[in-house]
Amino acid sequence: MMAIPMLTGDVFQEFGINAIEGQTYFFNSVTNGSMGFPQGAARIAGDQRVRVIKLLGEYFRKYYKTEDFKTRYATWWKQQEPEKPETPDQHLAREKLDRENQEKDAERNALEGEKALRKQIAETKDAAMKKQLQEILESTLKIQKQLKEQLNNPEFKKQMKEMETFQKQAYEEEYKLKAAQHKADLERWNTIKNPDVLLKEKLEEFLDHSADIDFSAKLKEQYGHKVFVNAELESKDSFWKLCFRAGKPAVEAARMIAKEWLGEMK
Repeated sequence: MMAIPMLTGDVFQEFGINAIEGQTYFFNSVTNGSMGFPQGAARIAGDQRVRVIKLLGEYFRKYYKTEDFKTRYATWWKQQEPEKPETPDQHLAREKLDRENQEKDAERNALEGEKALRKQIAETKDAAMKKQLQEILESTLKIQKQLKEQLNNPEFKKQMKEMETFQKQAYEEEYKLKAAQHKADLERWNTIKNPDVLLKEKLEEFLDHSADIDFSAKLKEQYGHKVFVNAELESKDSFWKLCFRAGKPAVEAARMIAKEWLGEMK
């Protein structure tokens, strides 16, 4: 892993994590579509948050340019390749194979059951019990014979063929939708081969979501927890509330870093 000398592990220790965990947090923030802060952020004293944020901003801007990040991202990107949807013919072939395997399993289980029942009959000394078991065997064999006759019945085979045609039509309609979605997913996947795309989206998303934080909002105690007096603010999402708890200086420092980073990417 490439060393980044401008920042020691001390700042990560303030979050209760090490540098590798910090890099992983940053990587996941870029790739997994979520926004937030490390859990240990709450332990950073209010008057130290701006200092920590500036250090992290500088660190991650340099880490982003390392071969370690680029290699890690390339590996992750390959893993995200959209899977081609199953064609109607492939779908039908898979279902046919599943049916054949189920029929084989059923036939094997029936033979094993018949074998076990014959063995039980042979070992049974009680005449009444032996007769009862023999009746069960005959009934079982009769049912098995009926099932085989049904499977080989021309009318049944015709119905199955008609059902397969109907299913194929339904699968073709479904495939059109899935193929269109796969095309869109593939285009998106090719677009994000460049990590700048996701990073820019993430920075813009952060700026958008942190633009309307009312740091003057009042809180009150309710059932042992602090909640916003304003019910509308209490309904805000968790990220909005995280920004509120971080405080105006910290959020403004983070917004400044995001704006500068975006400016470099244009």
